[in-house]
Amino acid sequence: MLQILMAPTRGWEDVGADSADARIALRSGLLPLVALASITVGVGAFYELHPSAVALIIKAIVVFARYMIAYFCGVALLTYALPKLATDGAFDRNRTELFCVYCTAIMASIGILQNLLPMELTLLQFLPIYVVVVICLGRTFLNVDESNIFRFAAFSIAGLILPVYIIDWLLMPAA
Repeated sequence: MLQILMAPTRGWEDVGADSADARIALRSGLLPLVALASITVGVGAFYELHPSAVALIIKAIVVFARYMIAYFCGVALLTYALPKLATDGAFDRNRTELFCVYCTAIMASIGILQNLLPMELTLLQFLPIYVVVVICLGRTFLNVDESNIFRFAAFSIAGLILPVYIIDWLLMPAA
């Protein structure tokens, strides 16, 4: 994931050459990272004057749910769209799931940073734009035709980034 963050084009090439199993990446990479993002919600107890334990638990559950739902939404949307967007209809489900694992892991890493800092930083609010860049550069990893880059980016953003913010918007006021 660090390679994808530092040099996205080369990172996606390395992931493609590695031919990792998406289930293993999900189980040993994304799930622990999302759990860590949920646990770091508790750091907010040190910054707030009187945090409620129930509110922190609800927020941790929402954080876990938003990243996992984003992953599954991304897999569903890209599984639907990629056969139409890929060059010659070449579609690899394992690569699609691996793509979603890495993009969701980057979003969860941004969430960890937001949870650990005692204040809201505007810079962190703009980091998902860099995730869009990483998504667009992952086009070659998923064999998406050059003419379909905008539709690919739209499906990826709708499945991997927007659910994080929609779930946060829907469920956090209740917490």
